Amino acid sequence: MDDIAVKIINKLAEEYHLGNEIIHASGSIGITLYPSDASDIDILMKNADQAMYAAKQKGRNCFSYFTQSLQDAAQNRLRLSNDLRNALHSSQFEIYYQPIVNLNTDRIHKAEALIRWHHPTRGMVNPLDFIPLAKINGLIHKIGD
Repeated sequence: MDDIAVKIINKLAEEYHLGNEIIHASGSIGITLYPSDASDIDILMKNADQAMYAAKQKGRNCFSYFTQSLQDAAQNRLRLSNDLRNALHSSQFEIYYQPIVNLNTDRIHKAEALIRWHHPTRGMVNPLDFIPLAKINGLIHKIGD
């Protein structure tokens, strides 16, 4: 299966001539297996889609297989996205000010505002988990406001 994916990616990477133009393309391939990953076509397509996004995260001209951990991560992102929307309306965000000290004078020069999410059941959610998700979902400006 890997050989086939590599051949497809290499073929896509060749330059194409369209009239007077030269076109360069790349591909990301998501692979799911029947029947071990699923037997329903809709689920297989969803699995291949998740694997394709995993391949895209690796960079250009990559392929990735569907795994249960991809499914688990997607479910977690979905739940966290829903919780993030609720957090905006439920005042679950807190601001902490971190002083920045000028080492020459040993005095506080300014402060950095840090946002923290205190989730009612998860506890404190790591900003590395919710900030990228807020950017993807278009919520980052609302959170900033």
